[in-house]
Amino acid sequence: MISRCGITSLNFTKKEQEILLLMQRVLKNREIAERISVSVSTIKLHNSAIYRKLGVLKRADFVHC
Repeated sequence: MISRCGITSLNFTKKEQEILLLMQRVLKNREIAERISVSVSTIKLHNSAIYRKLGVLKRADFVHC
């Protein structure tokens, strides 16, 4: 479902898809949390799931493609 950088649906939840798109806009965790009304801790949990599904260790490994 996510098309940027050739990323396609990898069983991302709707929330993970939303967060991934915001991360690709180079928003910080705090900014993402404010936009979708959750805590920074929740964003970090989603980030971990996203990284695991993408097979990367950090945001920089996929955001700037």
